[in-house]
Amino acid sequence: RVKGGNYKIPECLLQKSKATILPYQVANLEYLDKADKYDITYLTNEGGNSTKTFDAVVVAFPLTKDKSNVRLINIEEKQFTGSYQRTLAYIVHGELNRTRLGQAEGYADTDNYFFIDPEEQIASLSLLTPVDYDEKVKPEVPPVYKIFSRIDLSKEDLAEYFTEIKSYELVDWLAYPDYSTYPGLGKVRLQRNLYYLNSIE
Repeated sequence: RVKGGNYKIPECLLQKSKATILPYQVANLEYLDKADKYDITYLTNEGGNSTKTFDAVVVAFPLTKDKSNVRLINIEEKQFTGSYQRTLAYIVHGELNRTRLGQAEGYADTDNYFFIDPEEQIASLSLLTPVDYDEKVKPEVPPVYKIFSRIDLSKEDLAEYFTEIKSYELVDWLAYPDYSTYPGLGKVRLQRNLYYLNSIE
């Protein structure tokens, strides 16, 4: 974890590399075979399109159907197998119901719980620790927990795990690849000067 957010890492790398970032949504990736270059068309803030040409491209985001709407033009590889599983992350400020979690008072105290029963509505529950936390300065950590769930939870559902809820927020996202059986590794080099990093996921 990084103070201020994990996004500080790519921000620092960008600054050190002296590269230029274009913070826009990519619409099309086209290979120009005669020029042996790539055109990237992206959506501008004004609602229009703009195109830039590059010698090589590294795609560092998923190209599966559930994660990307990028059109691949004159690209040999067009099918990217797999999908991402929906994860619901609830950030809850409250006091745990340790009895519901099967924990007797003062026994086997833990800050992390994992649930493997398919009938259980959550997958894990963990105490969040601030990145600037120093137990010597302030031994107690604020009671803020992260719950990963397989399904949508109401406040009543969350109340099963807490004796008191002061506030909560939900982050709903396609977080991780959905693994079943090993499908094998996809291509990292899609074609000349075109690389796809998410194959390793």
